[in-house]
Amino acid sequence: ACQVEKSSWSLGEANSRLSYYDGLIQLTYSNGSKYNNKEHTLRSTIISFLCDPEAGAGRPEFQVEDNYTYNFRWYTSYACPPRPHECLVTDPETLDQYDLSSLSRSTSGSNWQTMDLSDTLNLKKYYINICRPINAVPGCDRHASVCQMKYISDQGSPKEVVSVSNMGISKR
Repeated sequence: ACQVEKSSWSLGEANSRLSYYDGLIQLTYSNGSKYNNKEHTLRSTIISFLCDPEAGAGRPEFQVEDNYTYNFRWYTSYACPPRPHECLVTDPETLDQYDLSSLSRSTSGSNWQTMDLSDTLNLKKYYINICRPINAVPGCDRHASVCQMKYISDQGSPKEVVSVSNMGISKR
């Protein structure tokens, strides 16, 4: 992190060591530029990540500088705990309810997969999960419930690459 006005200051050295305490995720950068005080105190930064399910990636917001530390808060959906996954569907006409939770794959399982073979020169593969995001697939959006892959030729062999990273998000 750095501050730029008439001159610039390092607000701390980057690191990726997150801390978690009582539901709060924080990232601390330390050993920044020295203050012009008698002790030549090194600047530091604390970024507090807060859950906002609608924020997407969000962005940092400066809060205050106190005790030689720059404080930021960052509202983001990435700081939200996994939500419970009820998977009940109601027929709007008959009001019959259907529980599809047994089709939902947990985070420890694999996704449902299916191939579109309708165009043999343009094969597509779909990763699907029911009522929750798909389990991690490289290149697919972490919130997606469906992700489309295509195949390209890589040194004569087919290689799976993302075609559409997010084809839909499950809503309750």
